[in-house]
Amino acid sequence: TYDDATNPLGFGGKEQDYIGDFASGTDGENFTLVNAGISISGGALRVTATLTNGYAHIAVKTVPGVNYTFAIDAVAIQGGNYAIMAVGTEAGDATYYTSGNRNSTGTYGGTFLSTQSVVVISIYSKVKDKYVAYDNISFKEA
Repeated sequence: TYDDATNPLGFGGKEQDYIGDFASGTDGENFTLVNAGISISGGALRVTATLTNGYAHIAVKTVPGVNYTFAIDAVAIQGGNYAIMAVGTEAGDATYYTSGNRNSTGTYGGTFLSTQSVVVISIYSKVKDKYVAYDNISFKEA
């Protein structure tokens, strides 16, 4: 069970949906960008690649030895593009989870055992000058 004193998970100390549902234009401010730009469009976080495999990432506090569940909606994928979602030990890494190349919208994610105190969620737009829109990022204890 989540306890903010013993498990200080994530942004704002909330257990789930701590990143926001992107209803606000400021919900993307906690992401760091690599070869990408972001914007809030239609209540979703739009990642547009400025080079191949552009992405946005955000670090999340975890407790080693605890299982976590990650889920994310890919709500729009520009034609000819692919969405890639990953959770790893650093930005761009997929040690714990990867969706692989996805060209269809839907909910993606999985459960994994954390081995460190911070993991990084990375969300990609694979093709230069094309976008993927993401929403409802959830990260919580399993």
